[in-house]
Amino acid sequence: MHGPLPGSLADPDWEASLRDPTHLRAAAERLAGRVPPVTAGPRTSNDRKILGLAESLRQEADRLAGEVNR
Repeated sequence: MHGPLPGSLADPDWEASLRDPTHLRAAAERLAGRVPPVTAGPRTSNDRKILGLAESLRQEADRLAGEVNR
């Protein structure tokens, strides 16, 4: 692979990807995927924090998608 890693600060498209709803939703799914299912046992405070961050990313993606569609 040549050039900067995708998502690194050296990547010229890095800032644009932060405003792309598709990238934000994918990041939210990756975050939520780090939390074990409810059937694995009670959620820890760290699990709840991760799920909260994932939900925040989804909400930001929805907000940005609304701005694009206007």
